[in-house]
Order: sequence, then structure tokens, then C-alpha cells
Amino acid sequence: MIKSPKKISSVSFALLGISEDDQAALSALADKHLDKAWIVTKDKSPLTHDQKKLVKKFTASLKDYLYTVAQRRYCCFCGDRITKHKMTHDLEHINPKDGKSVLVFELRNLALACKQCNGPKGTKKVTVFPLKDDLDHALPGSSNYRIVHPHYDLWSDHFVRDKFDRVLSTTPELGFSKGSQTIEICGIHARNAMELADHFDYFNGSLNDSADWKQFYVEHMGANSNKGDVYSRIMSQILALDPAADELRDVLELP
Repeated sequence: MIKSPKKISSVSFALLGISEDDQAALSALADKHLDKAWIVTKDKSPLTHDQKKLVKKFTASLKDYLYTVAQRRYCCFCGDRITKHKMTHDLEHINPKDGKSVLVFELRNLALACKQCNGPKGTKKVTVFPLKDDLDHALPGSSNYRIVHPHYDLWSDHFVRDKFDRVLSTTPELGFSKGSQTIEICGIHARNAMELADHFDYFNGSLNDSADWKQFYVEHMGANSNKGDVYSRIMSQILALDPAADELRDVLELP
């Protein structure tokens, strides 16, 4: 049985051990400082020592609950296992929190994502109609989002892992599907490139080989068909050096 992230079905401030008074205090911080209420580092934060403690209490409780219960220790986007070490994952704001008080501590707008997905996603727009990103609240329901939303969508409905452990959309023919757009927005192509490179002998050499392969994969799988054609011709010649050439050629649909 292949395991994957669960849909986050139930999370509340009470479940996290956050009192109503603390919840009100968090809301007040967001109203006053907007997205800066999330910052707890010494030099950049506008918060007092006690306010930082409250925010840290909230984030620590939510991270622990999502990690141990709600997401089964999987990244909400690529579905890879994440370790408990804080440097491997982030509390991700599905809708960017920048300048929007209500989105900062909104539970339905938060999930655990690995660093590899959280970084490329950044503050990209994720709603179906971009203007909705300007609303100061988290839109409810799956239909409002271009990407797989961990609170409204089941990961396994939109993704499948192939024999190389690449994360692929269940409907690759639909470039606008949730799976396809999540792969694009969260940079999962780069992760897939490394998984595929690990499988083939020719690319298991130097770090430079891996970097070149990653670049090739992203270009080849991207929308720029001209670059894809160029790389295809080059790779058709290079593949003769790899014992698994026929298999790799088939995977990449090369001539």
C-alpha cells in the first residue's frame, strides 16, 4: 500500500490547546501588524517578547498536530515524507499572507510543506480567479483553487507515483488540472528530475551531471517546445552512453 498525505479534516484552536483569549490576542496581532505578526526573529519582528512566545506556541502546536496526526508526516504538495527536524519543512500559507491580516493565523490556510515545494511556490497566486487573491479571507472549498488544497482535496485523487517515484498528475493530458498546476507552481518537476536521474547510470556521476540533467528535464517538460526539441536531439545522441538508454528514451518520449 502506497501511503500519501491525508486531507486535513479537523483542526481547531481548542484542539491545539490555544485558549479563546490567546486566539483573540493572535487576531489582534494580525490586525495591527498584518503578515509581520508571523515574524518572531529578533531583528525583524515588531512583536514584544510575550507576543513572540504566543506566536511560537501557536506555530509549534500546529506543526506538531499536522505532523503527527493530520498529514501523516507527508508534504502536502509533493507527498514526500518529511522528518520532524524543523529545517526540513515549513508551515505553508496556501494563500499568500502578505498584507492580509485574516490569512496569517487562519487554520484552513496553513499546512506543512517541505522546503523543496514551499520555496518555489513562494507567493504565487493559487486561486482560480486571480482577483480573488486580493480578498482578505481564505476562500472555502476546493473549486476556488488551482492547486491541490490540503484542507479540501485528497492528494491521491490528483497524483500518482510512477516506477521512478516521480509525482505525476492523474490527468496529465489536462495541463490546467489541479495536479498539473500544483506540479508547476510548487516546482515538483525539479524533484522529479532528481528521482529520474537516480535511476540511470549515466547521470549518477558528478554534481555537475545532476545539475545538467535537472536543467534538461525542466526544459524538456516545460512549455517551450523549441528548447525541448533541441534537448531531445542532444539527448538522443548522449543516451547511447547509458546502459538504460532505451528505457530512458521511452520515458522521455524521445526519438
